[in-house]
Amino acid sequence: HLNSPITESVVNYFYSKNALIGCICAAPSILGKYGYLENKKFTCFPSFEKLVIGGTYLADAKVVVDGNIITSKAAGTTFEFAYEITKYLRSESIANQWINNDKRCTTNGNECLGGHDRHLIIPTYFFAVFSVFNLYS
Repeated sequence: HLNSPITESVVNYFYSKNALIGCICAAPSILGKYGYLENKKFTCFPSFEKLVIGGTYLADAKVVVDGNIITSKAAGTTFEFAYEITKYLRSESIANQWINNDKRCTTNGNECLGGHDRHLIIPTYFFAVFSVFNLYS
């Protein structure tokens, strides 16, 4: 993925739109390779921070939100990652309902996300945590 022109094109597209970009595990290194984490705080799977140009690596953080970029350490932090994404896209109240398993939030998945479908979530290389919703619609 690090050397894929398709990945680069997709990341550049969403970054240019100032859309939410969420990366987990090794995936923050993709943003880092393109310099998009420069002057930003981030976390990632240990040792992948070496691939990031600039930026401040927060080794002890499970999830870091810096502007429109949300990074998460590993598969073991997926709930925290999903919470911050939901909070960003919808609200802290909806995120709290979701994390507390409030069924009102799961009756209509689009309702929980507030209809947002133009944001990029980059899963790690091995764990498909989220899908990309309507990439170019």
